[in-house]
Amino acid sequence: MSSEAQKQDGFVVGVISDTHGHLRPEVAKAFAGVDLIIHAGDIGNHEVLEALRAIAPVHAVRGNMDGGWAHGLPATEVVEKFMCCMMPISSTWTRLQLALSL
Repeated sequence: MSSEAQKQDGFVVGVISDTHGHLRPEVAKAFAGVDLIIHAGDIGNHEVLEALRAIAPVHAVRGNMDGGWAHGLPATEVVEKFMCCMMPISSTWTRLQLALSL
């Protein structure tokens, strides 16, 4: 995101999901300057979260592919800073419902 867009918008959130244990190098550049990162599930391992935390504070939920290591992560979370509810979407029907509610 350009610094001009950040100045206009004020609070910038980076959203990512489905990393499955691999964080692409492009993520650090794309998220440079964000105020908060949301990982919407299927993280893969703690290392992904630690790498994201090095960029900005992280809110994360576990996805259906996250195993025993992720039991400490919530299945859903409400981030009250900007009223966002996140939960993994596991079916086409749920995706459709979410898209229609936007």
